[in-house]
Amino acid sequence: DPADGPWVQRINGDGSDTPGRNNNCADVALSTVDTYAGNPTAAAARTPDPNADGTPSDRGEKSGRDRIENTLGARFTDLGNGRDAFNRLENTLRNSGHGAQAVIITQDANGRAHAWNAVNHNGRVTYIDAQTGRTSPNPLHNGSNGVFAIPLDSNRQPVSPDTGGRTRPDTARDTQGSDRRAAETQGSAPRRPAEAPAGTPHDTPDNADAENPEHPKNDPARTEHPRLTEPETANSTHYGMAPMEHQARLRETNDVRQLDMGPVHRQLNEWLNPIPNENGDGTRVPLVDALRQCSPPNPNDSKHEPAILRHDDLVRILPGFAEMHQGERGAVVASLARLSLNFHASHGVSASPEHKPGYPDHGAQAHKTANWNSAHRRDDPNESDDHDALEKAIQEAFGRAGFAGALRDAGEHHPDFTGRNYAAVEVYDPTNGKISYVVDSSYPNPGGGESGKHSEKNILDYLDDLNKGRVDGKKYEPLSMYSDREPCGKGQGYANCANLLSEKVPGLDIFYGTGYRKNATVEDPSESPKGGYKKRFDKDLARNIVALGRIWTRAMTEGGLGKNANNSE
Repeated sequence: DPADGPWVQRINGDGSDTPGRNNNCADVALSTVDTYAGNPTAAAARTPDPNADGTPSDRGEKSGRDRIENTLGARFTDLGNGRDAFNRLENTLRNSGHGAQAVIITQDANGRAHAWNAVNHNGRVTYIDAQTGRTSPNPLHNGSNGVFAIPLDSNRQPVSPDTGGRTRPDTARDTQGSDRRAAETQGSAPRRPAEAPAGTPHDTPDNADAENPEHPKNDPARTEHPRLTEPETANSTHYGMAPMEHQARLRETNDVRQLDMGPVHRQLNEWLNPIPNENGDGTRVPLVDALRQCSPPNPNDSKHEPAILRHDDLVRILPGFAEMHQGERGAVVASLARLSLNFHASHGVSASPEHKPGYPDHGAQAHKTANWNSAHRRDDPNESDDHDALEKAIQEAFGRAGFAGALRDAGEHHPDFTGRNYAAVEVYDPTNGKISYVVDSSYPNPGGGESGKHSEKNILDYLDDLNKGRVDGKKYEPLSMYSDREPCGKGQGYANCANLLSEKVPGLDIFYGTGYRKNATVEDPSESPKGGYKKRFDKDLARNIVALGRIWTRAMTEGGLGKNANNSE
């Protein structure tokens, strides 16, 4: 098992910084094959070939490719380029069962080739670069210039790889028009990997994200999750209504998807069921832990240390969070902020991904006095068999005080069940590789001549402010955005968030819960909702907020989040 002990790090002696061990990848790859197959083998250091001026060269082993092929009994197969090629390799390894493995050769844009490995251990594919001691569930090196592999079964016998029906080399060209085929390829001849693989490719800063497989943008789950739907088009309708002009353009500059909130609400409810704690001597309630284990900045206490729950923290606290796709995770974070003032203030602008003293947190301030809209207290009786379930739960928990008592007793976990929109942006920090979330709401004009903001602009403005203090290459990078409502177009009462996103963050994955459009072309009048579009979109939002209201009530009672439930008679 690549995760069991430091054997990967020990194959190449003292590591690739040692002379002769940064260009010995052919021997390292074969030693990895032997070791994973049960015959521990150390790789040898190379005696470097001299350059013309007599200095040591970091060239790879001459005919290293051929030695690998002769040792394993098969030639390298051209699997294509990029993520599709790695998908074919992973399918081959999974289909070959536990213990299957492969030697891979890739090369960078400068022609430097590298041999490395992948294994299937109990159904989990792990990529291994024993020359540098690295392992990852994602490809460790970029394959845009060709992925070549020799897959083996658990008995070290070559197997025929899945080539995706490819019958000739992939001669696709990159966006600059340059040929991406391997250097030895001529015309339509079958591609072959480089003859002398050496060591880790010299990835270029201009292509840092694509060349860095550990960058979260390159996580296959971002494009392959089973609940991830196809992006919408500029013609996608809601109840027969086409997008507004800038909403249509947003679907051309970004991947935009409406989210099925059912799995999100089911998971939030699941997190209210007790599970064994880490010590094994009791239980804990994951959702309640997430709401409690954060702490917002306190301007009145200079010694107070704010506590932000970053992605890794949420994965640890909330079982199953890691298995959700990025849109669902954003919806979870937005839901937690709506459920709890403490969570909102801990992860809103001025607090996350880092605290900036003095930056206004108008969304969190508005949250403090949020009421519980009457439209968000029950489901539409025409659409639910249990439309008053929330009202019943509130009465059972808070007695005659009802919703007013619930808000009064909420304390730091005061909910915001108004119609304000909540959005969450997933943010990557290249200085430490961590992912955080910044979540906030829209807010009205706060006074003093300052204008209100929609949630999307509220968050992006804060990230821009933080990035003023960071140099290029070190700035916070938005990875995805979730919004309760579809980013709006241009119109009265609308802030044209769709245009803002197209201009500021083209390419960003965008998810939303409910439609939000008006005065656009009605493509199919037969689908027009009774009562009009605004009423229909408001009902859709209300349905989601009512679901969160039931979750909040469970958290306050069954989950133990509240202190005074059942004492408000």
